[in-house]
Amino acid sequence: MPPTLDRASLLATPLAPPHPAPHRPWAGLRWLFGTLLPGRAARGRGTQLIPLAQDAVISLRPGRGGLVLSCRSGLILVTQAGDLRDHVLEPGQAFRAHRRGLVVAWALRTGVVERGQG
Repeated sequence: MPPTLDRASLLATPLAPPHPAPHRPWAGLRWLFGTLLPGRAARGRGTQLIPLAQDAVISLRPGRGGLVLSCRSGLILVTQAGDLRDHVLEPGQAFRAHRRGLVVAWALRTGVVERGQG
């Protein structure tokens, strides 16, 4: 005969992380995806360093002020929707996106990209 489980023991078993606070609905997503979702400070102002392993790809959307991607190390290929050119960045070079197309950065060599507002 299979073991029986009572309702109380089923409800006491944690199956998911604790529910985020009601005033922060994005907190659950940040827990789920870890560091893939930048915090508020990185979205609106300041800079953010993004380490990229070889062949890693990130996609970013420029804000109202634009977007600047600076290569700190490695070799990064950057392209933007609507732009026919691809840009290869070496350390010390930067890409400035003024319009609102999706920007994709691909690490040709392991490196670090700095994201800032343009």
